[in-house]
Amino acid sequence: MKETSASLSADVTATATGAGKLEVSFGGEGDFALRAANVNSTRINNIVAVEDSISELLSLGTWKRNWVYVQEVVVGAPCIFLVASARSKHAAVQAAASGDQALSFAAQMDARAGFRVESDDTLSYEIADLGPTPFMWRGRCLRSWPSRSMTDRGDGSESAFKELIEYDQGIDDEDDDL
Repeated sequence: MKETSASLSADVTATATGAGKLEVSFGGEGDFALRAANVNSTRINNIVAVEDSISELLSLGTWKRNWVYVQEVVVGAPCIFLVASARSKHAAVQAAASGDQALSFAAQMDARAGFRVESDDTLSYEIADLGPTPFMWRGRCLRSWPSRSMTDRGDGSESAFKELIEYDQGIDDEDDDL
């Protein structure tokens, strides 16, 4: 699948200006804006075999109960992904095209112009990259003890989204010995 997509959480507005700028206003913490082109998804097709192997590794004590395996990764190029913090209310992404500045933001994105993110305060998470950029993943983990079956990580709620962002940033503090 190759397409250009733009996604906004409920309280976010985004306006692309003719001067190669994308203006984003956030309603609150965790709100996000995503714009990506040439979107591709890669996933593991034989989940049963993978999860059987994980069950075996768990029996051997090699697999930790709180580990997650990544079943699917979504990549876009170029990709812009902004997540608001408690303090950030506004952000702008300026396309840094070397040519005609009168091009729209979408045209400059398609032309693979560079990007510069400007924000009124620190964003929780930001990506603005021309190259192939993973911006979303789907993980699976073991259900609660004593079950050995797997489930999707997160439930699709805003708290699950924040949990995934924290996990991606390496600040997940779950105990390895659960």
